[in-house]
Amino acid sequence: MCLTMPAQIIQLRDNYAKVKDKDFDVKISLIPDIRIGDWVLLHANLAIKKITQEEAEEINRLYNNSGY
Repeated sequence: MCLTMPAQIIQLRDNYAKVKDKDFDVKISLIPDIRIGDWVLLHANLAIKKITQEEAEEINRLYNNSGY
C-alpha cells in the first residue's frame, strides 16, 4: 500500500523544496504555484498535491490514530 504524507514547504530552489522536519529535498515540478509555507502531499519525495493546513492536520491525526 502506498501512503502520501503531508509536509510544509520551508525553502524553494528551482524545481525542489525543503520541507519541515524532513532531511531530504522534494521535487515540486507538479505544483507550479507553490510557495513557502504551503502544505503538500508527498509520495516518494515528490510533491503531488497542494493541501490546506487543516487537511494536513486531519491526515496527521488519522495517521497517528491508526498506528502508522
